[in-house]
Amino acid sequence: MGGADPPAPVHGGGRPGGALRRARHSSLLTEAMYAQYRCERHDPAGDGPTWRAAVLAGQHAVRGAEPLLARIPPGTAAPHRGGARALQRHADEVAAAFRRQAAALRAREPAGAALPAVARARAALVAELDGAPAPGTDGRVSLHAVDVAVWLAGLLDDLQQIHEPGPPDDARSAPPAGSFRKG
Repeated sequence: MGGADPPAPVHGGGRPGGALRRARHSSLLTEAMYAQYRCERHDPAGDGPTWRAAVLAGQHAVRGAEPLLARIPPGTAAPHRGGARALQRHADEVAAAFRRQAAALRAREPAGAALPAVARARAALVAELDGAPAPGTDGRVSLHAVDVAVWLAGLLDDLQQIHEPGPPDDARSAPPAGSFRKG
């Protein structure tokens, strides 16, 4: 999603097969690492990130992109150049928020260290959706652009949940007490 390789539905280039293939591969590796992590013993008192939320954020990025790329012909996500530039800018801001969150997780920064990047991306996206038409546009919005904007907003929601306060990761995924009964 970065500026060097914008999404095909926005800029009209070819299919991003290589990037999506690499993202799927990374997603599979991440899921395998998370499964191993869940099988190991951990200190339940830890107040670190919710790793399940981190894995889901990556899954939603990849699995949300796939149907959009399949459904939206290249270059048709926005009906005009101004809308395409705005959509590209928002995609870049969401990608930057993902990179910032990844850096915070790798560096074991305190909870919420990446939230300003998420908040900036969300504020820009919401302002664009709620405000007047972008400069250089005629006010038309395509349903494809709305689909992409909703997906981007959902990705920001996913990033927000990585450091949401609550019980540790193990407690969040445990089945409710009494859910397994002896027959």
